[in-house]
Amino acid sequence: MNDDSLISTKHAADYARFFHAESLNVLKSIEVAMTSAVETFFTLSNPFNVFAFQVYDEFYACEVEVIINPMDAKLAKLKFMVKPVTEKRLWNITKELSEKVSTLEFSVSKKGLKVKQYMLDAGSFWIHTNDERILFGNFASIRTELFRPLLESTSAMLNSSNDRFDSIERHVNAFFYYQSPAFPNLKKVFNKDLLKVLRNNEPEWFDYRNKVEEKQHLLAAVDPLNPDEYGLNVLSMVMGIEYPDFLKWHFQKMASRQ
Repeated sequence: MNDDSLISTKHAADYARFFHAESLNVLKSIEVAMTSAVETFFTLSNPFNVFAFQVYDEFYACEVEVIINPMDAKLAKLKFMVKPVTEKRLWNITKELSEKVSTLEFSVSKKGLKVKQYMLDAGSFWIHTNDERILFGNFASIRTELFRPLLESTSAMLNSSNDRFDSIERHVNAFFYYQSPAFPNLKKVFNKDLLKVLRNNEPEWFDYRNKVEEKQHLLAAVDPLNPDEYGLNVLSMVMGIEYPDFLKWHFQKMASRQ
């Protein structure tokens, strides 16, 4: 943790006005969890939108919603919902009241049209708790200022190098290749080699995927990604869908390596 972290002298006094000292460690782990969630999301081998990661000796679960701008069909925002697996509580200064942290919610948005930068949306940042009075999680007028170090530390990580922007773009684009209910076995074989093949044959892949999705209710017994002889016959002779050569060659190459 750097000098601007929650546990530093700079911020500890501010947090001590509202929280019991035990809560500082909870907030510290939340700060690290936010940064780790974003970094884990775009460094995963597979573009999962639901995953788990570790902070110190504890685990968090995370779900990411990809929000697309309908005007240009491009990435506009990533919405993160992070949930601690083990119970975490925020205590008031006298330790008479406490709330269980249920989820952390924050959004990462693209900044500008041409500027390659991401920023955290302060208005979309919440620490949700189990108390309907929301004494700690949604601090009303002081919430943004109080939690600003959490936002700043994650923003610094997002924009710490020139390739962060491109890394996120590539990962989110891979997410769209990965998502298709018509290819249930895609999750089992998805890797960087397959992603490269799909990108290099993008028009053919999207054309094939669209045709399969239209007939997926009739393909329950067929693996359209890597079909056996029966599956090839169903696709071609029954459905009138030709299996792409680039997929055939890719899986033949994978089989020869084993």
